[in-house]
Amino acid sequence: MSKNDVDLTVAGVVGSEVRIFHADDGGTPFAMFRMAHTARVRDAAGGWRDGETLWFTVKVFRQAARNAAQSLRTGDAVLVHGRLSTEEWTNDSGSHFGVVLTATSFGHDLTRGTAHFARTSATRSADGATEAPGDGPGTDGQPVDLSGFVAVDDDGEPDELEEETDDGTPDASVAVLAAGRPALAAAH
Repeated sequence: MSKNDVDLTVAGVVGSEVRIFHADDGGTPFAMFRMAHTARVRDAAGGWRDGETLWFTVKVFRQAARNAAQSLRTGDAVLVHGRLSTEEWTNDSGSHFGVVLTATSFGHDLTRGTAHFARTSATRSADGATEAPGDGPGTDGQPVDLSGFVAVDDDGEPDELEEETDDGTPDASVAVLAAGRPALAAAH
């Protein structure tokens, strides 16, 4: 990135299906989707209303493209951070231009909903480069079953959890990492 690049973080809504290209043909995978950002503005009476909607084309590359295609759906509230640019193209209906946000990071906007994170495993691209390295449970992209685990404190002793799941059992997923060590241990 040059010092003149415009980095931008946008909160908005996924406005189209995520389209992925080169996922299986050896090319560099990339995904594209449309994103809408509608500002809330005060009207003359002091109330709030929707302002103008800005539309962006979001582009995502490599493993993040695969993750976007598997995770994002039309209507999802998202946060996207990346480099802002414009694109110009010509087709049968004339010349066009669009605003493009090349994402360096993105995800669901947790102020507007909930999500479940599942780490993906490392893959090798056609040129042999490793992408999205992962380690430990959950790196295969599948959720980790925490039902056989209990939270532990720094001394390895079982920790009391105040959170419960819908069926009243302790929710081990609320445990946090302490001193760089996993905060979960196999239940005895």
